[in-house]
Amino acid sequence: YDVDPIRFEVEKDEPFTCQFCGRNDETFTETKLDLHYWRECPMLTSCSKCQQIIEVSTLNEHLLNECSMKDNHKECPRCGEAIAIKFFKMHVK
Repeated sequence: YDVDPIRFEVEKDEPFTCQFCGRNDETFTETKLDLHYWRECPMLTSCSKCQQIIEVSTLNEHLLNECSMKDNHKECPRCGEAIAIKFFKMHVK
């Protein structure tokens, strides 16, 4: 999907269009759109810790604040990334 994120806007009520990546497909039904979100949408990912489908751009925030496994992560003071606690000391060295 070749989408310019600066100019890209999709109305949430626009039929047959993914609100995240802008893919327009007239065969989208509610079920097919859900499958697109889960399997194909390049703007969404499954959290490897809790399996929730989230926007790729919010993965770090999710791991630190929303994930059911958030207590297993700590924010690096240098890079701001969510680091698994078991690797944190090695990461900040």
